[in-house]
Amino acid sequence: MAVSGSSSGGFRDELSEMRFHALGGGLREELLPKPSFKESKACAEERRGNISKFLSIGGKDVAGEDPTPEPSTERFLERPDDKTNLSMEFGPHEAAGQAAILAWQIARPELLLLERVCELVSSIDHAIREDEERAGQPSALHSAGVELIFENFEDETFPWKVVIRTDNPNSYAKVLQANRRWLGIGVDIAPATRTQFLGKCQKGEGLSGMIGGIVRQGKVELRSTCSHVLSSACESRVIEPSHDPAETRPDATLIRETPCFPAGRNIPCNVGTGEYVAGILGSREPIYFRNARGAIRRGSILSITGKVMMGGRISSFPCIHAVPWPEHNWKFWDTVYSVPGDSGAWVFDEAMSTWLGMVTAGFVGSNGTLASLAEPILTYYELVLGAKLSPHRFT
Repeated sequence: MAVSGSSSGGFRDELSEMRFHALGGGLREELLPKPSFKESKACAEERRGNISKFLSIGGKDVAGEDPTPEPSTERFLERPDDKTNLSMEFGPHEAAGQAAILAWQIARPELLLLERVCELVSSIDHAIREDEERAGQPSALHSAGVELIFENFEDETFPWKVVIRTDNPNSYAKVLQANRRWLGIGVDIAPATRTQFLGKCQKGEGLSGMIGGIVRQGKVELRSTCSHVLSSACESRVIEPSHDPAETRPDATLIRETPCFPAGRNIPCNVGTGEYVAGILGSREPIYFRNARGAIRRGSILSITGKVMMGGRISSFPCIHAVPWPEHNWKFWDTVYSVPGDSGAWVFDEAMSTWLGMVTAGFVGSNGTLASLAEPILTYYELVLGAKLSPHRFT
C-alpha cells in the first residue's frame, strides 16, 4: 500500500512528531529496556504454548492457522511463577470474548507479549483493590492502560514496546521490573488517558451512533454497531449487553433490520488479521473510515491497546488507537479523528477492502479514537451465534 506524499523527509518528520506527542511526548519514560529479538521470541513461544493448551479444552486444537476455539468459562491468566490462575469464571458472552482475544493474538509475538503485560497489570490491579478493601478504603474501579507501539529495526533488539499509561507508576514499577525477563518486551510509562463514548442513545431520544457494516449468515443480514449506542428499549438487538465491569467481550453487538439504522448497498470485504493490523502499524500506512456525515476520514494507527478504561469499566478487548493523518497546512492535534455519532463506523485499510476495526470511543482532551479490532469482533459474533458469518461493507 502506497502512502501519498510519504517519500518526502518533511512528511515523515511531521508523522514522527505526531506520534511522539500523541504517545506522551517528553513525559514518557523508559521502565524496562527492549530485550533481544531472541529473548522476546522465546517468551512469546512460551505464551503461545500455554494458550494452545488452554484452548484445546474440549478437544479443540489451535495449532493451525485459523483457530476457532470452543469458549471456556474459566479465565486464562498467565503468571510469572509458571502457574495459570483459573479461579475466575465467565458468563458465556465473556467466555466467547476471551476465546476471541486469545485466538487473535496467537500468531504474532508482539501481540502475545502485549497481552502478557496486560495480564500482569490485571494481577497488580487486583492486588491494589484487595489492599484498599483491607484498609477500609474502597475506591472506584481503575486500571492502567496498556498499549503496543512499534519502534524500529535499527538494532538486534525486539522492535516493539509496551506503553503503560498510569498516574500511579510506583504501583506497577516494582512488579514489572522484577518480572522483566518473563515479560520479554520493553516497557515505557506515560501519563494516564481518559476516554469517552462517541454517542450514546437514551430511551425516547434519537440514536447518535451508526451501522458500520453488515454480517451475513446465509441469507440473513445482521447489522453491526456498538452496544453502548443502543437504547435499553431496543427490540432489534440480537446480542444482549454485558454489565461485567472487567469485560473481555467487545463493545459490539448485532441487530436485525430496523428503520432506526437503515442499511445501503453492500459488498463482501476481507477481515484484517492481527498480523495485518500490526503490519499497518509498523509501516505507518493510512487507514480510513466513513463517518456519520458521510465523509471519508483518513488516519494513522498510533498503537494497539490491550487494556483501557472505557465508560467506567476496564476493557480488555484489543483496539486500535487512531489519530488523524497529518495533512498539508495544518497540525494533527488541531483536528479530531472522530466525533459523537461516529460510534459503530467501520475502519478500513487504504484500499477500503479490508475491515480493520469499529469506532468505539474517543480520548478526552486529545484527538485520538479507539476502534475495537475487527478480527476478534467477528470471532466473538461467530462464537456467540454458533455460526460462520461473512462481513460486508457499504459501498
